Amino acid sequence: MNLKKLGTALAVFLALGAVMAGNAFATATEKTAPWIDSAGEITGTPAVKLEKTENGVLKTTVSETPLTLEATGVTCEGCTITNSAGKATASGKIKFTGVKAVTPPSCKVPGETVTTKALSATADWMEGTTALVKFLPKEGATFATVTLEECAIAGNYNVTGSAFAAAVNPTGKLEADQEIVLTPAINSNAGGALKFGAEAATLQGKAKGSTVSGTMEFGVKSV
Repeated sequence: MNLKKLGTALAVFLALGAVMAGNAFATATEKTAPWIDSAGEITGTPAVKLEKTENGVLKTTVSETPLTLEATGVTCEGCTITNSAGKATASGKIKFTGVKAVTPPSCKVPGETVTTKALSATADWMEGTTALVKFLPKEGATFATVTLEECAIAGNYNVTGSAFAAAVNPTGKLEADQEIVLTPAINSNAGGALKFGAEAATLQGKAKGSTVSGTMEFGVKSV
């Protein structure tokens, strides 16, 4: 290898190393900020609902077989928001509907429905200037159990780990609809990670949350 090629290769290597290092150390931090409305900090536990704004897509590999599941709908069951020890929190179950296997297409999800276990979310995380919501199972390690049928990788698979979604609106902005975005990059950069069974998994999608009344403007206090 001549010096010119060696220099080019070294530059590429260093650039890749810088990107990898940046991703490795880019993690979210919790700021302890509450939910607010026009009157100040929210009291009580307003009921909230979810609506899909972009299909949810889960990707993983099972026994060396690529698996992609896509959900065309999302709703919230028993979901509420509340302030706990100064933190903006939420709880409830998320129900994904219209769930089909894109690959392998022979796999079927019973009822085309996946409902999570009870989840806990905290909406006072930040990464730089981006507001984040962190989702965890309320108890144990399992988000949901996904059943696959009628294919070579049929079985029951637990989805575990943690998931971060980015808020579209900045902290301090009150809106009747608060949209969140989840991508593999957002989750990994914030320090989250998901598994489908024993394999790494990614989740992507968009949804907007609002109070059941649909009229209350709310948000997370500026940090």
